[in-house]
Amino acid sequence: MDETTIRYAHRLHRHRHPRLTGYRILVVALTAGFGFFKALLSYLGKNTAPNTLDWMYGVVVFLLLYWMGIYEKYTLHNVPWLFEWDYMEGAWRALDRHVGNGNGSVQNHEE
Repeated sequence: MDETTIRYAHRLHRHRHPRLTGYRILVVALTAGFGFFKALLSYLGKNTAPNTLDWMYGVVVFLLLYWMGIYEKYTLHNVPWLFEWDYMEGAWRALDRHVGNGNGSVQNHEE
């Protein structure tokens, strides 16, 4: 193996997950919330509300997330808590506190 391949494999092993940034949390939360409320409105028998929700989410939220994605890619990130900080460590600690036994067993199981 050449030096570049070894460095790439080491980096890949060290970071097994993509960074969990505030922006990515926002995208997942908005998408999950959209799906939940659309399913709820459909279940309740509303005919026009899911379509209105589609338009609102499809236009307003999509444009907001689209512009934020451009900002993430091409600017100097004046808001590091949204685009740079990795919240995965905090997510592991919270998961361990609520699901594990509090001694890091959930996170250590993944390693």
